[in-house]
Amino acid sequence: MTSIIIATDGSLSAERAVHIGADIAKSRNADVCVVSVLDDRPIPESIIAMAETEHLVEQASDAHISNIANVPMWMTEGVRAAAQTEEMIDIRHAVADLAMEKARAILGEAGITAITEQISEGDAADIILQAAERESAEMIVMGTRGLGALKGLVIGSTSRQVAEHAECSCVTVT
Repeated sequence: MTSIIIATDGSLSAERAVHIGADIAKSRNADVCVVSVLDDRPIPESIIAMAETEHLVEQASDAHISNIANVPMWMTEGVRAAAQTEEMIDIRHAVADLAMEKARAILGEAGITAITEQISEGDAADIILQAAERESAEMIVMGTRGLGALKGLVIGSTSRQVAEHAECSCVTVT
């Protein structure tokens, strides 16, 4: 049976990739594994605002900090930082869950029923490549988000890294 990996992070190009991946999977009667990787880079303010507006996560509260008597300032700052880090992790999970939900809906509309899902933390390129190897995928479909000319030259984009190291065909969608 043919297997296709579709990577999504919730971006517009990833959503377009899911549509194209669904069309390809339907034409080949392929199984699909949808992969979403929790990105450890700083979350853009627009994503944080969306998550808060949509009530995807509860904002970290400082209320418990103000009730602690005789605690050195450096300790309370650490607690605040940990709460913010936890909130960022929650936002990343919420965004990945939304991306997966959207992918599931798009694939369902295309009549694709053989779907597996993977949400993981780590290096996106490595995780996508590992999923392709594990699933014996014949193709990887993913979007490109453009990291910017300089950053792309220095570290390379995820889609470029996947295309360079994959042992199967890769389709990148802008």
